[in-house]
Amino acid sequence: MPRPLAAPCPSVPVMLTLGLLLGCGCGRKDPASCRAVGARVGLLAAADVKAMAPGQARRDAELAAGPLAEVVTRTCEETRWDAAVRTCLVGASDGTAVATCAQALAPAQRLGGLPAK
Repeated sequence: MPRPLAAPCPSVPVMLTLGLLLGCGCGRKDPASCRAVGARVGLLAAADVKAMAPGQARRDAELAAGPLAEVVTRTCEETRWDAAVRTCLVGASDGTAVATCAQALAPAQRLGGLPAK
């Protein structure tokens, strides 16, 4: 006589769903978000401006650096910068490193300058 089938364990569907969610990375926060990239580039630009000698060039740089974080964030989001480029930019230690990271961007993804006021 065949044995009766056991009732399925109620936790199996829960475990499968949890495994699928964890496996696909759902809910994982991207440490190199476009907002993080914009903040990092803005911080580095502000440090470069601060290191400049007082004068007209510094004042011009301060005006340009003001909206830079917002412009970088928006450009990153709109042109969908690759995760590797974003990670590189978030880890950049200075303007030279930013320029090196930005070389991986397609020409259409690069900043064409700040918007005219």
